[in-house]
Amino acid sequence: MVTDALLRTLLVHEARRTSSRAEDGRSWQDIHRFLRMHHAQRGESGEADALRHTLAAGNAETVVAMLTEEFQSEKDAHAAAHWLLCLQYAATAPTPPAQEWTDERMQIALGAHDGRYAELHEIERCVNRLLHALWHVSEPHAEPDPDMCKAVGEELAYLSPRHPSWHAVLGQAARNWPAAARKKRPFPISGQ
Repeated sequence: MVTDALLRTLLVHEARRTSSRAEDGRSWQDIHRFLRMHHAQRGESGEADALRHTLAAGNAETVVAMLTEEFQSEKDAHAAAHWLLCLQYAATAPTPPAQEWTDERMQIALGAHDGRYAELHEIERCVNRLLHALWHVSEPHAEPDPDMCKAVGEELAYLSPRHPSWHAVLGQAARNWPAAARKKRPFPISGQ
């Protein structure tokens, strides 16, 4: 992982720029597919990285399905911190190249496309809106949109009472994450 923010930004920009004419195995999709598979083989310790590379490839549906499945499992309160960590880390994914993807994160986060996901359970639609709101506010060089910050808190507040043992951890995140997003600070996770 590249820790220097400027270098990371330059590398992502160059990967996007050269993606459309890259040879086999070096396109944006190929790179993130390879990285996703590598991290998925690591098991639970690589789950957040695998989700991040899945999202970077533009496959939000898979990330939402995996996060929803984890949410709906009957795990104890300690699993809530892992779930939040995977959610927030996945949302730091770079966006795919413009020629391969249309940025609808804000519209999805605000529910404008909920009709497109009518066949999904309300929990899954909520996770979808939450992921897209976090993905939008996690843009490293953009000012946080107040509506997106608010949406993060509202979606977490909706999920909080809907899990039998994650209520306290999700409730705390619903209160703290919007402020962290507005200030471009790390999202605090209680129970870690």
